[in-house]
Amino acid sequence: MPTKKHKRKQGNPAKKNHKVEGKHKSLGLIGSHPSAFKILGTALIVLGLFFLLVGMQSDAQFGLAMLALISGTAIVIFANLSVPDKKVEQPK
Repeated sequence: MPTKKHKRKQGNPAKKNHKVEGKHKSLGLIGSHPSAFKILGTALIVLGLFFLLVGMQSDAQFGLAMLALISGTAIVIFANLSVPDKKVEQPK
């Protein structure tokens, strides 16, 4: 049996177990003001439904109603996704 054993060099534990603490937050307009865009998206949905329920005078009004409904729904979904998660602190 050899008397001298080869020992491996210890790595830096800070670099070895490096983890990213938080998610990379988007700095876009929806990410910075999600509640305002929820209100805007809901208003577009209501406006689209109003155009559909009032009556179809032309194809342009129907197209505007569909565009308002689709864009309002997309804005509300993206605003809900950009809301930061609330961290629950555990009592000690």
